[in-house]
Amino acid sequence: MKQNPTPCITNLFMLTIAGIVNAFGITLFMTPVKLYDSGISGTSMLLEPVSPSYLSLSLFLLILNIPLFLIGLKK
Repeated sequence: MKQNPTPCITNLFMLTIAGIVNAFGITLFMTPVKLYDSGISGTSMLLEPVSPSYLSLSLFLLILNIPLFLIGLKK
């Protein structure tokens, strides 16, 4: 049976929008006032100040989310 690709595209679009909203919230509101989130976002925020300057918050968010993405893709 062939599955309709529309729900998959809709889910990908909604996940992208959610990621953008999350990124804006973290970088514009939480990081400047040193308010830490929980989970991957909070871990990234804690790692950023103790790491070299070329490792940014965005890079930590990307690196720490890749394993979760791969686990979700497998499931």
